Amino acid sequence: MAFDRYLSICHPMHYAVLVTPAKVVLMLLLCWMLPAILGVVSTLLASRLPLCRAQLDRAYCDIYSIVSLSLV
Repeated sequence: MAFDRYLSICHPMHYAVLVTPAKVVLMLLLCWMLPAILGVVSTLLASRLPLCRAQLDRAYCDIYSIVSLSLV
């Protein structure tokens, strides 16, 4: 959305050429798929670590907590 506002303010005469439906779909897919891909990759990498104990010190589980449990 910020990119849309940037183009409409900074390039008002070129907005219709720069923002096409195909580019909007591409940006939406990028915004949806990139976090999903990064989450899957970090989960796969963390699942391959050998763990030295089974309990987390925190109430929530994040990648740093998993890596701190590893032997590496």
